[in-house]
Amino acid sequence: VDLNPRLLRTARRRFTERKLHGTFLVKDLRSLDFDGEFDAAYNWFGSFGYFSDADNLEVFRRYSHALRRGGRLLVDQVNRERILRNFKSRVQIGNLTTRYRWDATRQRVEGTWTCQDRGRQKTSRSSIRIYTPGQMVHLFEKVGFSVENVYGDARSGSFRRSSDRLIVIGRKL
Repeated sequence: VDLNPRLLRTARRRFTERKLHGTFLVKDLRSLDFDGEFDAAYNWFGSFGYFSDADNLEVFRRYSHALRRGGRLLVDQVNRERILRNFKSRVQIGNLTTRYRWDATRQRVEGTWTCQDRGRQKTSRSSIRIYTPGQMVHLFEKVGFSVENVYGDARSGSFRRSSDRLIVIGRKL
């Protein structure tokens, strides 16, 4: 499930190349309507936190509803403390300039992405709520998950204040 059809086309192509079966849906996470159909759900590489706190909690509720009892949920996000300790307000990569601002009140990183290409300029914006480990664990527990593990990288490394990622795995009670 993704809101971006281009990303789903890429996923579908990769599945086809590997002779795997999959169903790909263009859908907003806040409107997931599955009922105990899955053993696991993965929200990978910073795809969580783009909505209001209430809507982010609703996404967790919908994940819980989609999973069978005992199903696992994995949520991956950047490590907030590492981001804030090494905060860069401007990043330039080729013709892409990104300006960031930390909104401490809302606990969000606000970004403005500007791309210069052949004399044209395209600007887009992003806003992501970055949770502390304790806040993330609270979200899991609030919707009926017990947290099994908290990792700091995709290789099951222990979470530390300096970790790149915050990866939380919970089991639906």
